[in-house]
Amino acid sequence: MRGSRAVQTEADIPADRRRGAAKRAKVLDDATVRQIAFDLSEGPHATRNLVIFYLSHFCGLRAQEIAYLQWDQNVLDAKGKVGQTLFVGGDIGKYGRERDLPMPQALRMALTTLREDRPRDRYVVY
Repeated sequence: MRGSRAVQTEADIPADRRRGAAKRAKVLDDATVRQIAFDLSEGPHATRNLVIFYLSHFCGLRAQEIAYLQWDQNVLDAKGKVGQTLFVGGDIGKYGRERDLPMPQALRMALTTLREDRPRDRYVVY
């Protein structure tokens, strides 16, 4: 028969080949998070690297979202201090979604240190 094909069902296709199949993110335990933070604590850009890791781990931000974070629009509160929440605007969020994310103390401390070290920067990650 010309042009006829066997119809495949979802069960016929291996899981890793299915359209839209996503792999689950790996979950880090507390000991691993502490080890990574320790490993990042040295070098000329230690605070920046720690902030990038914390933004990804604690807040679930994607690389593009981290790259476009600005101090005044996303991180600082009305008093110019690192706030309790992180605002991800529609201009940088995936699919234009806006959201406020709580920041754990470790992330706030790292951001505060980074801001003190580089007070003139517009973007969080330089």
